[in-house]
Amino acid sequence: MLCCSVQMLMRCILQLGSVDTSRVVSRMGGSHYVNALNMLLLTLPGTPIVYYGEEIGMKDVSLNSAVCANEVVNHFSVH
Repeated sequence: MLCCSVQMLMRCILQLGSVDTSRVVSRMGGSHYVNALNMLLLTLPGTPIVYYGEEIGMKDVSLNSAVCANEVVNHFSVH
């Protein structure tokens, strides 16, 4: 039996995803449960942390680092 106090529950940090894990929608295989998971995250006791894009159901995207670097250089270069 797990016994914990309300104070311990309020110190819990809750998060669905982070920069180190794939997004919830990508892991679950679809956006069917995004609203339910976010509601659960925001109503459980503790401190919710929402990784940007998780609240709207963004998916993982694989990018070629060379293409990204070229786009950044082109964007900030003086013409």
